[in-house]
Amino acid sequence: MFRSIVIALLVVGAWGCQSQPESTSSVSERALWTIPPSDADFAEWKAPSTLLGLTFIGDVANTEHQRRILYYENDEKVALEIKLMPLPGGWDSMPASRAISGHFIYQQQRYAARAQRHHTQIHWQEEQQTEFSALPTTALYASYQTQEDNTTWQHALWVTLLQPAFITFHLRYPQNESYSAEAIKEALQNFANHNTQQWQP
Repeated sequence: MFRSIVIALLVVGAWGCQSQPESTSSVSERALWTIPPSDADFAEWKAPSTLLGLTFIGDVANTEHQRRILYYENDEKVALEIKLMPLPGGWDSMPASRAISGHFIYQQQRYAARAQRHHTQIHWQEEQQTEFSALPTTALYASYQTQEDNTTWQHALWVTLLQPAFITFHLRYPQNESYSAEAIKEALQNFANHNTQQWQP
């Protein structure tokens, strides 16, 4: 019952964001979809039952734009979002590192806008790039903090590309918790391993 309520709230929140007044970011987003995106059937992507010790609680899909978000959480309010989005049309000829950088900036803007909607200040911290021994592309990641309800939240934002899909990991946890970059990197690798038939090496 609890999971059903959580998923229902997530659905309302996810689609409710689309009814917000038009902004520069939404105009930019529409421009990305002027050329049809790469063909990606995200219904076939598998969600591991646990990642980072968090439990899979459900997902939200937008078949029109070939998108899917997977949700994980635990009792301590640690939450992980995994966003799956296809490579925009025309981006397939772009170097992977440039495509990842462009999508990373887009996701930064989305999470900054989310914080603004909740009247929450956001403090971006270090941004880095890392390579995977078993994946064909690199990942960009950054951390930031927000202050909500007298709690300081730490956030980790990771973006990589597994053709034909951008994979975005967004982890939120209380400041007194600790999740290393290596642990998140391992979770992303684990997710990729669960879906080796869905992406092109």
